[in-house]
Amino acid sequence: MKYYLALIFCCCVAHVSGQQFIERVYLKDSVTFYEGYIIEQTPAKNVKIYRLKEKDTLQIALIDVWKITKLYNAKKKGQPESQLNKRYYKSLFAEVGGRAILYSANFDMRTERGRRNGWGINTGLCIVGSTGNFGVAVLVPFGANYLIGKKNSFIEVGAGATYMFLIGNDSSRNVVWGIGGSTIPEFEGSLFGTFTLGYRHMPRANGITWRATFNPALLNQKLLPFFGLGIGYQFW
Repeated sequence: MKYYLALIFCCCVAHVSGQQFIERVYLKDSVTFYEGYIIEQTPAKNVKIYRLKEKDTLQIALIDVWKITKLYNAKKKGQPESQLNKRYYKSLFAEVGGRAILYSANFDMRTERGRRNGWGINTGLCIVGSTGNFGVAVLVPFGANYLIGKKNSFIEVGAGATYMFLIGNDSSRNVVWGIGGSTIPEFEGSLFGTFTLGYRHMPRANGITWRATFNPALLNQKLLPFFGLGIGYQFW
């Protein structure tokens, strides 16, 4: 209760004076503290603070908080709450296997501001040559996904499609394109469905993100099993 009262006191003082203050949140281990703007609080549960030095947002359970103190008027350059609420988590990652079957460069973005779990959208690009010098195949996977979890670990489920078109000397021939060993006749402008089930690791703010997925694909009227491993960088 005393932790919650301390938090309310800090917020009330800032409101009355019409200024924004920097708070220092001390944890019970008496060593760790975080300094920044308190941007959200849940009674008797959590406090969310934007850390000035690290330039990220951190949520702390009030049960772990020792005390919260106001330091001084916040004249340092920081991110006001209105700007923080407009941010979306995004990531760029390279993947072996996955929805493009062989390899791909990908972009993923969450669709709700300030939230890592929930709905997201993604797309990618793969360029692969044929076995007979007939040109190249370009694959563009796209789709939606849903992340279930908290902290840094999430279960990912999703669905989408991969669009494939051919560029080359004779794209109408029956050519093995290295996709599951399939010979794809007249594949110009083809589309095949993809599904995703896997694990994704995401940091609290900017940093390395990686994933391991099972990606069955409906290719040539067959449901073929594929797997993907990806690693990249998350930013917001």
